[in-house]
Amino acid sequence: ASPPPRYASLSWDSVRSLGERGVTFGPHSVSHPILSRTDAVQLEEEIRVSWERLRTETEAVVPVFCYPNGQPEDFGVREMRAVARHGLVAAVATHPGFVSGETLRLAPYALPRFAYVEERHRLVQILCGLERAMSRLKRS
Repeated sequence: ASPPPRYASLSWDSVRSLGERGVTFGPHSVSHPILSRTDAVQLEEEIRVSWERLRTETEAVVPVFCYPNGQPEDFGVREMRAVARHGLVAAVATHPGFVSGETLRLAPYALPRFAYVEERHRLVQILCGLERAMSRLKRS
């Protein structure tokens, strides 16, 4: 019913404070449903209200949606079109991968990303490009 303190949501005061330090925020939904399991009305409300509320509460916003859960089965064309209808320019999923010019051209509403990494060596691999190089080697 309530998350452990470690996973508690940020307060709007914390969001504004972080925004003053350069952190930006994008909408994520209101109640965190798996969007592919919602009806059309709830889908629109989750995106619209989340985006409106975020813009009301802080100026530190980016027009990039983050799908709840974010796995490929959790959103599809219907959800991507809904995100676009609300004026958002892109959306990120949670499946790992690199964003390239080709990715942006083909699917700006289904961008891959890397989840938060607690292990320092993994973070360094991702940030310095080693992870991408290893990915390319595996494909060839």
